[in-house]
Parts: sequence; structure tokens; C-alpha cells
Amino acid sequence: MIKSFNYFNPVHIHFGYDAIRMASNVLKDLRVLLVTSKGFVNRGLVTELEKQLNNSFFIIDSVSPNPSLQTVGNLYKESYGYDFDIILAVGGGSVIDTAKVLSVRTKEGNFTSITKLIHLGVDVEYTICPVVAIPTTSGTSSEITPWATIWDPVESRKYSLHLPDLWCKHAIYDPHLTVSLPESITISSGLDSLSHSFEALWNINSNPISTHFALEAIEDIMKYLPRLREDLSDLDVREKIMLASCKAGLAFSNTKTAIAHAISYSFTLEKSVPHGIACSFTLPFILETALSLDVFDPLVKQKLIQISKKDFVEWFGSLGVSCSFEDYNITIEDLYRIKGQLSQISRSQNSLVDENALFSNFVSQFS
Repeated sequence: MIKSFNYFNPVHIHFGYDAIRMASNVLKDLRVLLVTSKGFVNRGLVTELEKQLNNSFFIIDSVSPNPSLQTVGNLYKESYGYDFDIILAVGGGSVIDTAKVLSVRTKEGNFTSITKLIHLGVDVEYTICPVVAIPTTSGTSSEITPWATIWDPVESRKYSLHLPDLWCKHAIYDPHLTVSLPESITISSGLDSLSHSFEALWNINSNPISTHFALEAIEDIMKYLPRLREDLSDLDVREKIMLASCKAGLAFSNTKTAIAHAISYSFTLEKSVPHGIACSFTLPFILETALSLDVFDPLVKQKLIQISKKDFVEWFGSLGVSCSFEDYNITIEDLYRIKGQLSQISRSQNSLVDENALFSNFVSQFS
């Protein structure tokens, strides 16, 4: 018998090979706040957007990777100097996350009200400015989830602004925009999607719809990501990976992430492991533990049991990614400390995997 469940995702998805035309159909003649990074300005995409779209543009182009509370706060203040109707986010997850934070317009008009929402979850009166997202990586799926990630390097913590209406209005997927990505970002973002997919399975919030999308995404990413590494210019494979990322987003947008992400934040903040690697290189050991604990539906388990730990570790090796804690300068002491902090990390509470069994498995990997 299927347990009762709910599934919701209101984002209008556009998938094709002409992002500017698709954006034009959505933006119409509205005044646009374009949120992007210096890289897209330098590559001429911003000029192309201004040339081809019949809109008035205000531009914030100083978004950096893993945006901090301070930098997002400065951009939030800057955004109140512009009179716009809609936000267009062009970039990777950091750009889209930042745009979603900027979309929360409060009565006070200052970032203090946003930090209250982040830190305290207190009631703050706000409205949401519509966001149109054009992702240029195939990884975070921020364009189809209701939260935005902000990092605090001072406190070595990662925060999520999670509001029931913090969804983008439209997500425009154009595989052409990912062809110029270097190998490191291509692999790291693909592994982030893979982690999202697995995390949607060993999750207390899983449901038949999220599971369907997650399993399809896992199959496609494991099949095509090594091929993409062999030929980064293969547009057909880029398309398949981008669609897999979309499926992963449709999965974990309703489950949230779980134990792999919860333990990864320290790896990124303290050991400088890129997020996509940090949240994924532990997957072979988490999957092994989850299968041993029988946390999956029988049909799901049947599909996953075909992925052995040995083969999974070798698959990561085919991408040039190590699954050894020691290769990331992570010690047993680090793991025990992280384990002790998990009760303070909300994402860990979503996991069906027993923490004691999992960390015993982690420790056994040390030589």
C-alpha cells in the first residue's frame, strides 16, 4: 500500500536551445533586474541580452561563488536602488540563490529582516518579486527548489533561506550555455545533482513521484557524466546531463537533502572541498550502509543493489574524483566532531540512514 503523500512544484519549465527567445516570451516589456557574475559580462552574454531583449535593465553582476551573508547583504542593499518588476538570474547556483534572496522584498527594505528569516524563522512581512532563472550549470537545481543557500565563513556555517513561496516563476534550460564549462565545474555540478538524487531516496520525505525522478536522474548521470568528461563539447550529452539535473531538482525539491549534504558543509568550509565533490564522494559508503539497513522500498532496493560499493568508487575514479577521506585531509577526529554537530544541522534529520552505522563505515575506510 502506498503511504499518503503530497508533491508540489509550481515552476514553469522551458527546455530548449534558444534561451534569449524563451526569456523574451516570459519577460515581455517588464523592467528587469539582471543578476549575474562578472564572467558572463566578460563573455558578452549580458550585452547580447540587452541587445536582443526589449526591456529596461538594471544589472547586478558581482555575485561570487558560495555567497556569504555579508556579500549578499551588500547586494540586497544595492537592489533597493533600482525600480524593477522582475528578476532575471543568469548563472550557476550561487547566482540563482542570490537572486532568490533579492526577490524577498520586505517592509523595512533592509537585510536585517532577511537575517531574521534565516536565523530565527520569525514572521517578517514580505512580498516576492518574480524570478526567471537561466541556469548555466547542471547541478544545484536552485531554479526549481524553494530555498536559497547562503554561507557564513566567519561562523563556518551554511544557512538556507526557506520560504513556502521562494520558487522561481520560470526556469529556462538551454544546454548550449553549459558547453563552455571547464571539466572541474562540469564534474562537480554533475556530482551535486547525483547527490541530490540519492538524498531524495534515503529520505523521510520521499514519495513515489520524487523517487521516480531521482532514479531516472541517477541512471542518466552515472551513464553520461563519464562520457561528458571524455568530450566536454558533446552537446547531446550536455543536454542529457542538464535534463538529469532538472529531474534531480524535481526529486529533492520535495524531500530536501539529507545526510550527505549535512556532513559536507564542514568539508567545504574547513577543508575547501568544492561543494559538488564534498556532498558526493561519500555516496558509495552511505549507499552501502543504507542497503545494509534495508531502508528502501523493495523495488528501489532492487535497482540500487546493482550499484556495488567497489563499482561506485571506481565510477568516481573515472571522473578523476577520489572517495578517500585522507585525500581531502579529513581525519577520523574530524568525522567524530562532525558527527557530534549533526543534531544542529536540519538536513541530517531528513535521513533514514543510522548515523552510528554510517560513521562506523566511514572510519573503517581509513588505512
